[in-house]
Amino acid sequence: MEKIFPPSFFTIMVHLVIHLANEARLAGPIIYRWMYPVERFLLTLKTYVRNRASPEGSIAEGYLANECLTFASRYLVGTETSFNQSIRNEEDRNVAIDEEVSIFANVGRPLGRKKNKGFSSNKRKRVSRITLDNQTLVQAHRYVLFNSDVVAPFLRKHEQFIKRRNRSPRLSPYEIQKLQSETFHDWFHDHVTQLEQQGNANITDELRLLARGPMDTARRYTGYIVNGFRFHTKARERLLRTQNSGGCCYS
Repeated sequence: MEKIFPPSFFTIMVHLVIHLANEARLAGPIIYRWMYPVERFLLTLKTYVRNRASPEGSIAEGYLANECLTFASRYLVGTETSFNQSIRNEEDRNVAIDEEVSIFANVGRPLGRKKNKGFSSNKRKRVSRITLDNQTLVQAHRYVLFNSDVVAPFLRKHEQFIKRRNRSPRLSPYEIQKLQSETFHDWFHDHVTQLEQQGNANITDELRLLARGPMDTARRYTGYIVNGFRFHTKARERLLRTQNSGGCCYS
């Protein structure tokens, strides 16, 4: 609220609140006229003081040196500066992505120590192996199927199959979507198996693997960086002041 309204909005004195409308009309939002940027810059100028006997001269020389370094750093090649340094949550951009199966691309990078690095044992582990339960397997399989372009024709065919089986009473669009979400992975597995037994040439290795489903083992990370954002598990940030957990994906 303090970023939008002036300080007089939060006072109990009525005669100050009365002038808020005129103040907002004349001056606009408070963010364009508050003093926080000026005060922060004054602190920056204060750090330039090296000779306390001549603070004004120190500030002038420090500001001039900063301007010169900023100008020169824009033309430095092969040197990391404040203008070309990578962001903190930058992910690996050199990952080869298959355009046909882009959903399986390794996007982002995990946090923690690597096995080939000689870090001490008190560092957080990078990855651990887990065994998924049946519900998690179904949710992961369902998410991949519903977000893969090669499965889109089978989704439409399965929707028509549901409508034919439930003509009376006719299902609503919500009921069709819910029923398809619950039964499509089993129907897709049986349908691809049937087409493969019939010798259908359109059944590729990709469709065969998608119908088979995921493995019951997976890698678990305590931290991951993806799309410029950092995500932690609750156990990782248990002793931290910041919170980077809470991301979820419904399938």
